[in-house]
Amino acid sequence: MDEKNAGKAPPSLPSLPDEHEETYESRVRIGFVTDRQEWATALAQKSPSTLSIESHPVMEDWETGYMEMLAAFAASKGGRILEVGFGLGLSARAIQKYPIEEHVIIEANADVYKDACIFAAQAPQRTIALLGFWQDVTPTLPDGSFDGILFDTYPLSAEEVHRNHFPFFPEAFRLLKEGGVFTYYSDEVSGFSAEHRLFLERAGFRAIDSVLCPVEPGENCLYWKHKTILVPRIRKDVRGETETPPYGLQLLFDGYGAPRTLLEDVGFLYDTLMRLPEEIGMRRLGYPQIIQIPETPIVGLSGFVFIIESHISVHTYSERGFVTLDIYSCKEFDTEKAKVLLESLFKVRRSETQVIVRGTKFHADFPVPPVSTGENTCPPS
Repeated sequence: MDEKNAGKAPPSLPSLPDEHEETYESRVRIGFVTDRQEWATALAQKSPSTLSIESHPVMEDWETGYMEMLAAFAASKGGRILEVGFGLGLSARAIQKYPIEEHVIIEANADVYKDACIFAAQAPQRTIALLGFWQDVTPTLPDGSFDGILFDTYPLSAEEVHRNHFPFFPEAFRLLKEGGVFTYYSDEVSGFSAEHRLFLERAGFRAIDSVLCPVEPGENCLYWKHKTILVPRIRKDVRGETETPPYGLQLLFDGYGAPRTLLEDVGFLYDTLMRLPEEIGMRRLGYPQIIQIPETPIVGLSGFVFIIESHISVHTYSERGFVTLDIYSCKEFDTEKAKVLLESLFKVRRSETQVIVRGTKFHADFPVPPVSTGENTCPPS
């Protein structure tokens, strides 16, 4: 891992799987920097078993077996290998065991970059170390220039904790040769979440596979608390690029600690369902329907509104400060923006979300696109 956060901790927990909550909260307690340049120039604290930068735990040697599995897949095609994030050099040393042609390493922290340069000078295979954040360096690299990519960086912002690899997916797809392979520190315990898989598919990947690696993180490890971690095995499969997109997305939102008065307010819920579709890029059909539920222990409101893209439904439990809502759309939408908006509207103290990909075979069975109306019509073609 190589990059440090540059944002402030958000007021509430992002929509992460339950198993990530503890490690997310520990990173929030550590804090975040406000300037990427501060991370780039900070001195690293190194030992044979740990790497930290300004008290941020970047890498520990319990990852050795995991890094070896990532390296084995990244180097499985031979040729040119791109590694983003040098850290303790665990994966870099493993990559060098394979018959590759060239090994390119990108490292953002100048102090760790010095170690990467020493490694490159002594490596048995041709190795080049590049200094900078991947966002600045990879755009200078040509399309289709690598046979394998291994990505492992430190998140740049609180919102990127357990998600910092997602923005790199389109760049990995661009940089890989046809048939090339991609792997990375996954932050997944046992399988890809629906959101994770969706980001891979949006980047163009269709050949998505994985295996599990058993690990033994120390009791004091702040960034991993589990006995397994997922090894992504992603391929740029040319045949897979012809696969069709899914029918749509369904965002499931659960909010806790909302004010009771808000959850009992018929007018508030009606206004929310009137405005919400437009604010997330949807088109409302007709007017919301609101029903009051007086029966204990489910005192609250239920609401529903049709949208051209599908529907939005909501149920409140005022005595428990709980709201559960789903947005089902036959076109893609910004689920993170919708989550933040719902947290603000319902004034929740904490939230959970899931993103479900719906109708993955819809266009395979019904390939005829809809008639264009000049807008983003459903179903997507």
